[in-house]
Amino acid sequence: MSQSTTAQRGIKWMDEGSQRSPETTYQKERLGTVALPALTRPRQGGELTDHERAWPRRMRTAAAEVLCEWGLNDLLRDVQVVVSELVTNAVLHTAASRIAVRMNLFTGTVRIEVDAATDTRSPVRRSPGPEQEHGRGLMIVDELASRWDVAEEGNVVWCEIDYQVTASQPPAQQALTFERQQLPVDSLAGPALARTFVRARATAQGWKGDVEEAARAIGVAATMNWATQLGLAISQDGALLVEIEDEQRGSSSADPTIAAVFQTMVGAEIRWTPTSTGRVGRAALPILRVERVGGAV
Repeated sequence: MSQSTTAQRGIKWMDEGSQRSPETTYQKERLGTVALPALTRPRQGGELTDHERAWPRRMRTAAAEVLCEWGLNDLLRDVQVVVSELVTNAVLHTAASRIAVRMNLFTGTVRIEVDAATDTRSPVRRSPGPEQEHGRGLMIVDELASRWDVAEEGNVVWCEIDYQVTASQPPAQQALTFERQQLPVDSLAGPALARTFVRARATAQGWKGDVEEAARAIGVAATMNWATQLGLAISQDGALLVEIEDEQRGSSSADPTIAAVFQTMVGAEIRWTPTSTGRVGRAALPILRVERVGGAV
């Protein structure tokens, strides 16, 4: 359910106030922030240009690319719709010389902010009649978002979509045959070779998880350690088993960063075990599923 309580809402930038609510998202861990390309409008008044008319569609595409980078493909539909609605309203109903969109990734939440910069009028909610073509932007946002409102400065409208990531398969205990790739030590080619190997072998073995995220996480481990060999296997319950052999003996200052990357990107814990030649890091990458929490049904 969304935070707003009025049944029907639209949005129009006017010289009136707007009820605001506490913003508690920033108490969560911020995982990433992306500023989408901004729309600059030096001209004031007159008919909209083709560039302005196309801007909501371009922001939909840009937002989709960001979500794919974050591994949240299952949120594409809802995020694209709210971005399109908020940007459309900013283009149509403000005299702002610059309209900017920011996407913020928090633990369990995606936050979208549309900033009609230099336009000091606060958006207010309105209830369009059944025959009105426009004015339904925040009615749609209200249905899809977990919460939304107007920031204190009055020219930024934000909305949030909550999600949760769950593992559809438990970590594996027994592995099938590992396929292995030697990695050149102390070489820029090592991480790239590791990523290529993960993409090729995980795809060939039919792993149903996010292959690209797995390749990126394992590439980070190869980048930050003295990795000499990489092994992959698919367990009987669907997890991607990873073994990273490392020449370094004992712990590394990079270990906390690698652990955080594995947990955040692929939902896995990596553990290091000493060997006669260094150590080996092992992880079981589950098949993750992103689910919406609240909002649209």
